[in-house]
Amino acid sequence: MRTIQKIAVLGGDSRTEMILAGLHRAYPEAALAVWGCTLPELPLYARGTKTWQEAMTGAQAGVLPVPVTRDGETLSACPHANQTVPLEALCRFLRPGSLLLGGIVPPVLLRMAGENAVYFADYYADGVVQTLNAVPTAEGAVAIAIRELPVILPETTAVIAGYGHCARALAVRLHLLGARVIAAARRPEALAEAACDGCETVLLSSFLENPQPCQILFNTIPVPVFTAECLSALPEDCLFVELAQGLAEGEIPDNIRLIRAPGLPGKTAPHTAGRILCDAILGKMELWQKGEGESVLRKGGGEA
Repeated sequence: MRTIQKIAVLGGDSRTEMILAGLHRAYPEAALAVWGCTLPELPLYARGTKTWQEAMTGAQAGVLPVPVTRDGETLSACPHANQTVPLEALCRFLRPGSLLLGGIVPPVLLRMAGENAVYFADYYADGVVQTLNAVPTAEGAVAIAIRELPVILPETTAVIAGYGHCARALAVRLHLLGARVIAAARRPEALAEAACDGCETVLLSSFLENPQPCQILFNTIPVPVFTAECLSALPEDCLFVELAQGLAEGEIPDNIRLIRAPGLPGKTAPHTAGRILCDAILGKMELWQKGEGESVLRKGGGEA
């Protein structure tokens, strides 16, 4: 059984409070070194560090946020952190055989982990985690709709782009609240699921070419698919709620009200979302401690 004397926690939002609490319960003798998270105050059992290098040095396990990165090159950390963390440098501060954990892992970090003989686990890759995490995301998205729309949900046509875990949780809740829900997805299987959930359906390619009128458009697709031309065809004052990264670079048309809402679980239900992530993190750490390292090395992805 591998021992853990120090755990480094880098970056993170309000969910980090519950992650730290869970780590402390599971490893009460381990030092918790924290850098770059957005918590206003750390618990007494955790110690903040001035640099990320200090936090990582000597740690047997490192915990990174979800998503690990937003720009593909540096770690997602709090805006006022005093350092930028290049992803390629992270693994160099862990001894060979150590464990690094993160959510929605970019290929560069997986490559660096292999080159430095560091185990890497994507704690967000598990379908159970994504399914559970979709609930606070969906609730937060519904709250945005209720707050921002000038009409009640039964008078609303809502389009959801994509039909993964978060989209499905959102669609079911909007449908139960009386909204007309249209799911726009690529895969026929996803459209079949949406139809079974009570949604109207349309192929994503068809919607992008000829957008259907709606009061609100939720995007859950984590790659750019929407263009200014497509959005210009939507009704005046249509609300676009960006839950992923589906907007191409360029100016947003004047007819669109854009709300960027990544990381909703950390904003709307941080304790619930933090417990979900912590359970996944502890599960990966237990496997690593038992020497089942190969089973925790996996690629992952999804919505944060």
